Amino acid sequence: MKSTIEGFAAVTPGGVGCMQIRRCRSCNASVIWAKTRKEKWMVLDAAPNGRGKFIVSSTEPPECETFDEGNMLHANRYRFAAHWGSCPQAENWKRK
Repeated sequence: MKSTIEGFAAVTPGGVGCMQIRRCRSCNASVIWAKTRKEKWMVLDAAPNGRGKFIVSSTEPPECETFDEGNMLHANRYRFAAHWGSCPQAENWKRK
């Protein structure tokens, strides 16, 4: 179940509590920002995706980690996809 209220999302079950929904500056899609274990910011599609490779915690700021099907703690968690996979302007944002 996912609900979006005035720029915030509450996604259940699993780790996502309330987090701020932003807009991609290129394609205007809804995205969320989360930190990786290496303390880098990553942009994810805001809508959960069953094929996504990341799960997001309910910490502040949100943290993401790679989904591991064998990890019982990841069972029944919503998965999210990296936004660069769906953004039509992704090439414009790659570091050179």
